[in-house]
Formats: sequence, C-alpha cells, structure tokens
Amino acid sequence: QNVLGLIPTDIGRSVTNIRLDIPVKNLEKTMEQVMRNLTTYKTTIQSQKLRWYELRIRPYITEEKKIDGAVISLIDIDDLKKAENNILLEAEKYRTLTENAPEVIVRFDKDLKFIYISPSVKKAMNIEPELMHGKTVGQVELLKPIASQLVEFLEISLKTKKQQSGEFTIE
Repeated sequence: QNVLGLIPTDIGRSVTNIRLDIPVKNLEKTMEQVMRNLTTYKTTIQSQKLRWYELRIRPYITEEKKIDGAVISLIDIDDLKKAENNILLEAEKYRTLTENAPEVIVRFDKDLKFIYISPSVKKAMNIEPELMHGKTVGQVELLKPIASQLVEFLEISLKTKKQQSGEFTIE
C-alpha cells in the first residue's frame, strides 16, 4: 500500500484504473506482453518519495496452467542504489585525480599487461596511452631499458599482494 499508493477501495479494480505512486510507462501494455509471451519484465524505478525499486512483472499462472493475470512485485533496492551511486562518484573522483596528476600512473593486470595509463604519459614519454594498453613493459620500446627492473618490482607486488609505489627514470 505505501509504495504503490493503494487504498482499500482499490481492491478488485483493474490496475489500469488505479493511480499508482510509481512511474511506470505503458504498464497495461507491458503486462499484456508479459502474459502473451510468458516472460518476465524487470526495470529499475524511483518512486515519488525518491526511493529506488526493482519492478518485476511476470504472468500469474494458475494450478490449471492457465494465465490469469500478472504479478507485479517491487523490491526495495534503495540502499543498494545509493551505494552504487557512491561508488560511481568515488570512481569519478579517482579518474579525475589520476587523469590530471602530473605523474604517470599505471595499472597492470595479473599478466603484467597495462590496463590503465594516465594521460600524463604523453607529456612524460611522448607516447599515447592507447599505444601501451594491453602490452607488457617489454613490448613498449621506450621502457625496454628498465623493463627487467620494472617487471621484478611488479612481480614482488603480485607475490606479496601489497600495493607498491616507486620511481623509475627513463633517459
């Protein structure tokens, strides 16, 4: 009742004749498609009270295997959605920080291939970050003089599972 804005007199009425407190476009059409195709419809919606829900619509099938309407369910995902938004905000802050830092910041995968290279590599090494992506240190011509030292440094990080930081000079 609270989420949908239902009142006692709504019982027995068609859902299309009820003004719901949730923003669902083409609810009747969606319900018809779900019943016709025997599928489940899922979407994320935000209520008028600004809470997030996952809306699911599925056909209601009787024990006699007849389709007798649709079941609408709302799952409260407000805390999950807020946590997701916080993660996205933090990721954006991190991206902004790394992309504007004067230092070259890189990330490697477990095979020691570049998976992130900050844009400052262009200024520091005169190489486009995209040209390094997916390559190992030894595959990047400018890094060959320090490749063995850098690989050793990275392998220690992988073995100890601890974050490492260091400075390398390329002449």
